[in-house]
Amino acid sequence: MGKTYQIIEYGSFARGKNIKGYTYLPNDIFDTLEEFILSNKNRDVEALEFMNISVKRGIGKVITAKNYVGIIEIKDSITIEILPKIYSQKDVTEAKVKKLVMDMLKTLRKSPYKSLQVANVSVDKMNIFEIFIRMFINEVLLIVKKGLKSNYETIESNERVFKGKMKFTQQIRYNYAHKEQCYVEYDEFNTNCSENKLLKSTLLYLYKNTCSLKNKNDIKMLLNSFFGG
Repeated sequence: MGKTYQIIEYGSFARGKNIKGYTYLPNDIFDTLEEFILSNKNRDVEALEFMNISVKRGIGKVITAKNYVGIIEIKDSITIEILPKIYSQKDVTEAKVKKLVMDMLKTLRKSPYKSLQVANVSVDKMNIFEIFIRMFINEVLLIVKKGLKSNYETIESNERVFKGKMKFTQQIRYNYAHKEQCYVEYDEFNTNCSENKLLKSTLLYLYKNTCSLKNKNDIKMLLNSFFGG
């Protein structure tokens, strides 16, 4: 299982030290995060300007989050989660902040998250990435319940039963010594269309990257609904 380290906007990580006003980060994790930031510094990736490395007297190196909210996955399922500064207020719980982030995303113009529902998602013990996975799973569940889109797919294959039309060139090439087989082309009505392929490939990716046992189990169950299992 991976581990998540939390920080708020404009907050700072201290390397291997418990210091008031700073969030503790183990030496090896701090070094990995520092290496990640520095290795991407010269690339044309504007989003990687969300964290700053500096040295404070009496403290040493610190990594400070800028005006960025989200997650960074560095290695071995280690996740850095950056929450809005509002989380520092005493009456605001972590769960409320995460739901607030989701609601904020849904209000963005042209946001792909407008239709995603977070009301029935338990966010207390999930990082933001796992919440997005959970929301995506819920959306796919609704699609599967309504019925996956189906279409005709043209298939070429060697069959023991004739159907469709014979492909004579391939029949001669592959079945010269196998008269019991027919190389044919036929149309099959199934769910193997481009929209479902995209959903399936996304589910496979999320299955490999989620650390949540529930998410894994639900994704595995959903994959059985798609063409080819």
